[in-house]
Amino acid sequence: MKKILFVIGSTRPIRLGKQLAGELSNISPKNSDIKIEIVDLKEVDLPFLNEPKMPSLQLYEHAHSKNWAKLINDADGYIFLTPQYNGGYPAPLKNAVDYCYHEWKNKPAAIISYGSRGGFRASKQLREVLTYIGLDVCQTDIQIITTDDLKDNDGLLTNPTQIVEGYLIQLNKVLNELLSKLT
Repeated sequence: MKKILFVIGSTRPIRLGKQLAGELSNISPKNSDIKIEIVDLKEVDLPFLNEPKMPSLQLYEHAHSKNWAKLINDADGYIFLTPQYNGGYPAPLKNAVDYCYHEWKNKPAAIISYGSRGGFRASKQLREVLTYIGLDVCQTDIQIITTDDLKDNDGLLTNPTQIVEGYLIQLNKVLNELLSKLT
């Protein structure tokens, strides 16, 4: 069984990522031998990179770094779910990526972004960083539009299931591409 980490890139108190991840992670190609595990960066709670040595050396001193590196290393692939903040992806996601180096190498990754315009810029920037550190990033991205008319007064999605259903064709394409890279 292959393990895919579904990484929620937002840590805001009110965020759409957790809602979307709950819906998106339930969808996997039939007859696939994968297990999708949600990793919420808010719960992981990594401090801003505080290792004295470069991650490429893998000489981690802190327990949180060792635990994070093991989690990343033990996965076979990743799906990154990122909002777009001011034209880019969030600092906690960049921080989480920067904690490791070799643990990411040569593994497949997919990017799903979201925002009022879908998060294209966040996706593009994240793709550049992930490719640079050696991940095999899927060509297909998903950009989920989350305009204010889809949210309640608290800023949460009123119907995340319905929103995700509108992206099922793209999602299946991304998952199939990711699965093909796992073999």
